[in-house]
Amino acid sequence: TRDIKRILGSLKMIDDGLVPRQGWKDYQTEYYEVYNVLKREEGDVLKASVQNFVIVKEGDHIVTNSKGVKILADKDFYPILFGENRYKDIFGFLGNRV
Repeated sequence: TRDIKRILGSLKMIDDGLVPRQGWKDYQTEYYEVYNVLKREEGDVLKASVQNFVIVKEGDHIVTNSKGVKILADKDFYPILFGENRYKDIFGFLGNRV
């Protein structure tokens, strides 16, 4: 809702209560293309450093499985809607910045 308030505020349709903006030029929309999911199995633990929309580089440790084995990223990706408890059988979506 904060982003919606900012958009409406920048269009001067509402007072969003935020710092006055110059208009649309202050906003940089980023686009991502989802190409896969990161599956999870029982006992898998997502590394705390994995954050939504922050690039994960090839070779970064992303998950520790139930046997204590580190799972590494096989290529660069952006985590999209990631989380430990968001989904039953996946950690989130893998994306590329477009």
